[in-house]
Amino acid sequence: MIEIHHLSHRFGSCIAVDDLTLDIGPGEIFGLVGPNGAGKTTALRLCSALIPPQQGTILLRGIDVAANPLAARQVVGYAPEEAALYEILTPREYLELILSLREITPAGGLLPTIDAWLERFALYEYRDQRLTNCSKGTKRKVALIQAFIHTPPVLLLDEPLDGLDPKAVRIFKDLLAERAAAGAAIVYSSHILEVVERICDRIGILHQGRLRACGPPGDLLEHYGAPTLESLFLRLTGASPPTA
Repeated sequence: MIEIHHLSHRFGSCIAVDDLTLDIGPGEIFGLVGPNGAGKTTALRLCSALIPPQQGTILLRGIDVAANPLAARQVVGYAPEEAALYEILTPREYLELILSLREITPAGGLLPTIDAWLERFALYEYRDQRLTNCSKGTKRKVALIQAFIHTPPVLLLDEPLDGLDPKAVRIFKDLLAERAAAGAAIVYSSHILEVVERICDRIGILHQGRLRACGPPGDLLEHYGAPTLESLFLRLTGASPPTA
């Protein structure tokens, strides 16, 4: 579903992604973790066809992102950490715009309606309130819905729990499990290591643009002899675990 081969990208003299190779299969939730500046967001933006790769290839369901970015965007749902919403619109209007841009009309039971999505995230009562007057949590929910609304086979999620209350977190986790069960390939990037360890099938630890370790959480801890994902993360990214 997601094939990344020798992907590299730099901004001036800064190497953001350095020779990244990674395959993520259908139904897999892949956790991407790393310190600030490790290259996680750049990797997600490259995979979502927002910026073209300078070196290497990215294939999404066999679609070459560099050669056919428009087709690649059709199979991706991307929720960035800092979503830029058109805040003059209401949640309903914004989601209508997203579907229009994707040339999708929910009909015939193929896709849930916009109102159904708003109800699922407890946003229906805010459906006609301008986003500029909505809370951070409400905006975050709308940003997540726009990533899921067209039921894409590839999901790229950057710090998706930021700003969500516990109820919304539970709703999101259930939705994530549903999409994985339906065969979607999911990349989940977060600093909340406990959640990543609990919900992800495999984890990749990125540092200075390079993939330092990759595998199922239990296998990684056993291989490196680490008691927790936090201790392994700190070891591989050059930090020392805190002392008691």
